[in-house]
Amino acid sequence: MRWLPVLTLLYFYGSASASPLRDQDPAVRWRAAYALSRSSDIMAAAELSAGTKDKNIWVRAFSLRALGKLKNQAPLEPLVSALADSEYLVRMEAVRALGLAGKADLLSAEIFRDPSAHVRAAAAGALAATENPALADKILALAGETSPLVRGE
Repeated sequence: MRWLPVLTLLYFYGSASASPLRDQDPAVRWRAAYALSRSSDIMAAAELSAGTKDKNIWVRAFSLRALGKLKNQAPLEPLVSALADSEYLVRMEAVRALGLAGKADLLSAEIFRDPSAHVRAAAAGALAATENPALADKILALAGETSPLVRGE
């Protein structure tokens, strides 16, 4: 079942070289990224990595979500680069993906001061999921957080 999104995309486009993630229409691109985010297919990693730099926010967000499903097989450079995206939704997905990859140690100090409570909450979740005692100082930095979303309330 995990191959269904990839097989569906290949059926409609014929080959990976005619990837819907490269289509002119942003709606086609974000829907393709969304379909791939429903699986954990390492075969799509290169296309999804390119999708993290797309002009469309939804393509970037769903590409990051799909890369997060690859967990420790996810390419790290696109995830780290996306932490600086101008859209909080994209930064949040990058943080979540790094947490799923077990790489919360790559979260920058700026992420814990992000203007979006959603991004800071994702950072807290990523730290908790990593279960790395060496990251305790970052967890303690969130102790004074004013947002109930970040505190997990």
